[in-house]
Amino acid sequence: MSDEEREIEQWKEFVKRTKLTRIPFPYFLTIGAVTIAGVFNLEDPLENSSTEGAAAGAVIGTYKLDRNNCEARLYDPTGNLL
Repeated sequence: MSDEEREIEQWKEFVKRTKLTRIPFPYFLTIGAVTIAGVFNLEDPLENSSTEGAAAGAVIGTYKLDRNNCEARLYDPTGNLL
């Protein structure tokens, strides 16, 4: 068994022992005049992964995206829904 295969097997055993089904990855970035902060949830199976967060700046709002749904509430700085 190669080192890579051994590491994969160790990871699988760890996941079974801890019942790990989701790993959250926080992110923060600025694109132009909008700052975005959120969490990408890596899940098992991969198809169940999603992201959610908030935006502030030229656009203000929240969002949640997954494979089946896209939910976003975005407003301009005066509070008008976009």
